[in-house]
Amino acid sequence: RKVVHPALGDGEGCPKALQETAGCHVAEPQDCELSGWSSWSVCDKACGGGQAFRSRAVRAPPRGGGECPATVLRETRPCNTQLCAAPPVDCRLSDWADWGGCSARCGKGSRERTRTV
Repeated sequence: RKVVHPALGDGEGCPKALQETAGCHVAEPQDCELSGWSSWSVCDKACGGGQAFRSRAVRAPPRGGGECPATVLRETRPCNTQLCAAPPVDCRLSDWADWGGCSARCGKGSRERTRTV
């Protein structure tokens, strides 16, 4: 405040206080509030490498100039990384080869034939 026009002659003088001070309240900055982490989800694969995740949420936004820094709201982790078992396969044999020659020139002998797996 300043004196706009000083008193003249017998006029009443201006009060000496040209400044007043009053208290005020400025809210302190508050960062955002996050929920706790959820439980981990079930793995999305039974074997061969899957993923599970958990998440959290912003419960209250920042106020008064507070921040919500690059907040991670979802986490993933590997799960069931073991190799998947090969499906069962039945044994398969080739056809029999032709009979070989007899082991004896006369009397009793034997002959063979083979096949492969």
